[in-house]
Amino acid sequence: MAVGDEAGDCDGCDAASRTGVLDLDAPVFEHVPALRQVRSAARAERIIARHLLSHSAGFANPMPVRWVHLEDQLAPGPDLFLSGLLARHRRLRFEPGSRAAYSNLGPLVLAAAMASVTGRPFAGLVREEILGPLGMGTTGFTCTPGMRPRAAVGYHPRLSPVRLLLPRWVIAKPAGRWISLRPFLPGGPAYGGLLGSMDDLARFLRLHLRDGELGGVRILSPAATASMRQITVRGRRYDLGLGWFRPASQRAAGPAVRGASGRRCRVLQPDPDLSLAWRGRRGHGKCDQLPHRRGGAPGPR
Repeated sequence: MAVGDEAGDCDGCDAASRTGVLDLDAPVFEHVPALRQVRSAARAERIIARHLLSHSAGFANPMPVRWVHLEDQLAPGPDLFLSGLLARHRRLRFEPGSRAAYSNLGPLVLAAAMASVTGRPFAGLVREEILGPLGMGTTGFTCTPGMRPRAAVGYHPRLSPVRLLLPRWVIAKPAGRWISLRPFLPGGPAYGGLLGSMDDLARFLRLHLRDGELGGVRILSPAATASMRQITVRGRRYDLGLGWFRPASQRAAGPAVRGASGRRCRVLQPDPDLSLAWRGRRGHGKCDQLPHRRGGAPGPR
């Protein structure tokens, strides 16, 4: 599976907050030099980690289809990568905290702040504070040789206009109405580069169903997991908590869900006591469903 990393951002950010090195309500401007390019400067100086986690900082949402590289190629440095993106998308769309609108730049800024205050690379922080203690041994920001035989193939509609924006090297063999994609990694892992197995994803879901504890190991505090699900800001399409969201059309339905999604995977928590994960080779459909109920017991596969 490959999922968006708001999950890693949020849980890793809680780990940094728990150790006292990152205040979710303090400005991140001094920790991220690339923010000096953002306009207006006054707005940029008011951005806090909580805004970044809830997609309410006001950043643009540029299409990331070319932010990729082959698995065996060296990724661009995270600071240089972020600086280049903010140089091209420097204007904030609205006052930070006033509303929610998804942005793939926000997670990158948050990862830079986390790396600055902890002195550890974002990927290492997530691995050491979340993935390792949780026993997610087949999940990471690179695809290891042991993971490759089990990796799902990505597909994209042949007639989609987005195909014209894809790097030519990423397009592989046609498959009917679809084209298959060669294995690739994103340039900025914080916005969508976490790779792993469905079994590992199920462990992550069980962690949140058990309010931050799994197998006798407490990774997140109950207060932290509850605050993540608390809706704090509304948007036109989605209302956001911290890494969790609720479709605006379902505001009367109750609590937030984590709908973390990516190239080949979807995660949904339709009610507080049930989580579902499924993988589809073509971006939709039903495959490898893994429901889990509160208490950690897996449902039928």
